[in-house]
Amino acid sequence: MAELILLLLLLSAPGRSGERAGITMPDTIQLGEASLVLNGIGLRERFFLDQLVVGLYLPSRTTAAAKALDPAQPSSLRLHVLSKELPVEDLKELLERGRPPQQRADLDPHFQRFEGWLLTLNKGDVLTLDYQPGSGTELSINGSARGQIEGPEFMQAIWRSMLGPDPISRSLKEQLLGD
Repeated sequence: MAELILLLLLLSAPGRSGERAGITMPDTIQLGEASLVLNGIGLRERFFLDQLVVGLYLPSRTTAAAKALDPAQPSSLRLHVLSKELPVEDLKELLERGRPPQQRADLDPHFQRFEGWLLTLNKGDVLTLDYQPGSGTELSINGSARGQIEGPEFMQAIWRSMLGPDPISRSLKEQLLGD
């Protein structure tokens, strides 16, 4: 009986990977030649409503934002929409937060191209951002590639919106980094 109770507790215990708000993410994904592990899964709330479940995939788990932002390694963000609708303007605001003021002019053309690929998302939609060193960041919506931005600076700006010193949500950052 004790073994059964222990097994049930282990299966129901929240972990750094797996499920959040009814969304289940795989523990590992393949990105090109790289196998990435789910570093953390977090919930983004807005006005007390569940908006997104975000998964951060890296080559190995870390609690350090600097390591998650390392441009020498592949990484991926998976954003699962929970709200009825996520307008383009809200999505832009969410993803642009990490753009440092000193890089605004340099990154503006990249963000303008990127924003042209965005569209209003609905409940159940998945926005994927895959970063490959040497190639850049590819945006996909529901598995359909929308475009790619070259260079590591764009990826770092997007990732900083969730993992940087002024993230969109402190609790989301903690969940993604497993703090």
